[in-house]
Amino acid sequence: MHEKTNFSHNKKLFPLWTGSGRATPVILMNYKCELCNSRYKANDGELLAILPAHIRSMYPVKPVYASGQFHLTTDLAEDLAENMMTYANADVVSKRMYKKMGKSYLSSLETYLSQRPTADYLTVDDYLNHQFPPSGKRLKEAYDAASTSQLTNYRYSRDERSVREIQSVNISKTDKAAVDWTFAVAKNYYGMPGKMFTMNKGSSKEMALLAFVRSTAVSQISHMLIQARLGRKEFTPGATYTDIAPANEDFWKLIFGADMRVLLGLFHLMKRILDTVDHRCQLYWECLVMLQSCFYKYYDEDLELLLVALKEGLLSDDGKKLSDAD
Repeated sequence: MHEKTNFSHNKKLFPLWTGSGRATPVILMNYKCELCNSRYKANDGELLAILPAHIRSMYPVKPVYASGQFHLTTDLAEDLAENMMTYANADVVSKRMYKKMGKSYLSSLETYLSQRPTADYLTVDDYLNHQFPPSGKRLKEAYDAASTSQLTNYRYSRDERSVREIQSVNISKTDKAAVDWTFAVAKNYYGMPGKMFTMNKGSSKEMALLAFVRSTAVSQISHMLIQARLGRKEFTPGATYTDIAPANEDFWKLIFGADMRVLLGLFHLMKRILDTVDHRCQLYWECLVMLQSCFYKYYDEDLELLLVALKEGLLSDDGKKLSDAD
């Protein structure tokens, strides 16, 4: 049973934010259940989630984002989600909305002034109806709420789905894993310890573990590794690459089995060798080339194409063609 709209009740409109940086004012009907007397707004996520898709699509907001004091259109919400997954920075999306809003105002102002008016144009506040785009903090809060919302087609949240997908990856004796401690990435997370531990498995079985730690001591990650094993049917890599091998070899074998191999990562192996070489020595580059040939070689077809491009000047700003001697 429907009751009053938000406009007829308090003369206010609900803000629906779009990628243009301007809010679309929405008039909402309030509904009341005749059985339990529960009240819902027409754009409430719980109500949208139970509607057929062809009816729900008339309001361009995903149910998981249909909460709070404002809503984001589907296109804007997807842009926000992609940005958060890649950069974890909602401020970029907020600034983009402000920038588009400013361009929209200037365009409208230019059109108005071209008609030689006698009255002043609207101020920015009046143009936007005193509604400015949400800040990066509020956009992040909307994203976090959507990530934990169960108002999806499968009735569990995006975070829960990600956990299930990661835990469904099994690591067997024929697989390899790589671990590392990173520092720069942790700077993006305020109030967290200064180091981050990562464990990754690539190829056809994508898997990643992540933990904030106070130091690079392996005792900081033992609990996480044990929990990761308990959450999977199989988690026993045949080899693990670390940046400090053979240190802590006993620890890794205690976690993953005595027959697991603990290896030094290729980059760190090369770095350990280069750290002992005097770069001021006249044989330094010759040694570097010989060391390179021990670890890897260029793909012949790509190397040939590169040489052709250099000789034809395709990679030079001024079109300079290099010779064999160059």
